[in-house]
Amino acid sequence: MARHASGENNFKVAGWVWAVLIAVVLVTALIIGWSAVSKNNQETVAAEECAEGDYELSVWAAPKAKSAAEDLANAYNDADRVVADHCVTAAVSEVADRDGLSKLDSEVPAAWVPEDAAAVLPAAKDHGVRAAGSTAPTVGDPARPVLRLEAGDRVPELGQRAASDFTSFAVEEQKLRTTEVAALTGGKGEGTKDAKSGEDEKAKGSKKDKDKAKKPALARGTDVTFLLDTSDAMGVVEGDARRLDVVRGALHSAFQRVGENEGAVSLWNYSSQLSPGARTPYRVNVDLSARDGGAAAGAVLDQLNVGGGNHANVSISAAHKAAVDSAAAAGAEKPAGRMVVVLAGKNQDELSVEQLKAQLAAANPQVRVDIVGIGGDVSADELTQIAEATGGKFYPARDAKAVDGVLKDIL
Repeated sequence: MARHASGENNFKVAGWVWAVLIAVVLVTALIIGWSAVSKNNQETVAAEECAEGDYELSVWAAPKAKSAAEDLANAYNDADRVVADHCVTAAVSEVADRDGLSKLDSEVPAAWVPEDAAAVLPAAKDHGVRAAGSTAPTVGDPARPVLRLEAGDRVPELGQRAASDFTSFAVEEQKLRTTEVAALTGGKGEGTKDAKSGEDEKAKGSKKDKDKAKKPALARGTDVTFLLDTSDAMGVVEGDARRLDVVRGALHSAFQRVGENEGAVSLWNYSSQLSPGARTPYRVNVDLSARDGGAAAGAVLDQLNVGGGNHANVSISAAHKAAVDSAAAAGAEKPAGRMVVVLAGKNQDELSVEQLKAQLAAANPQVRVDIVGIGGDVSADELTQIAEATGGKFYPARDAKAVDGVLKDIL
């Protein structure tokens, strides 16, 4: 029998259509949810990387150098650089050389691209401002140096570290050429030594060989932790330079010796209130996992500034514990680590000498601590006790220039 229509319209939606609609809704919800989660994750990562917030690096540039300096700054800012837990951006201000020199007593930028560096640098020195580092990247045509500046606490440590990162970025990422800072003011740079200086170097090399034969060699592969006082005591000017500035060269040489001996170099520094968010008076700048011949430690060393009180005891305790933990993890097949402390003031924290000695003596494995005390304002007796608790020694240095020779005796 044939089927006949009922005469009523059928508007019922097929089941497969509902299935498609539900699938579309679910996919859309997943996309929206994933986007939200991804955004939150990105914001969280950014917050963790920049835990201390933002920092603006002040860069002065002469009118004719401003365009090239801005090109470098734009590239740097696009790279989203992070320095000491701060998101750093470079801001270029147009400042003529003469105007800049007149402002130095009240304002010092972390970096400067002057028109005439040969004239600016000697004049800036009269204001207590000098170029940091031995080389500087150049920008523009004709080439003008991007100078990192240091002027005591007038250029904060974060500013110096950001400026160092800025110039390192210029050389390593932008592949800009460099010039020697000494050559900018008529000094002799590498490759300009005359015959007499060559003879002097030869004589120094001969003496170095004799000295090396006198002292016991550092065991191959020995890791060394350096703890540097960066309190106000290291800002004392001896001659025409601060103690810290003089000591840098000695430490660079020591880092190199350790690196050439296949050891790792760790660098700590201490004072008080190293940064607004700091919870301890010391900072672990480079740990013993950086097996780069001391390069990272050397780069950070050039960025350090001075200021604050002396918290030697708690810093020695923390750095020694880290060195001991590293030695324990490495095992007996690796030489015991060493630790070298360079300081210039008396301890001001609450950890007593007796407490510190007990902590150090109980360490297993033991890491020897040698302490270099600069000048007469150090507690020689207490420092001797602290060093001897680890089998180490206290070395007095009459001034910062004597530190180089002392470090050669130690390492």
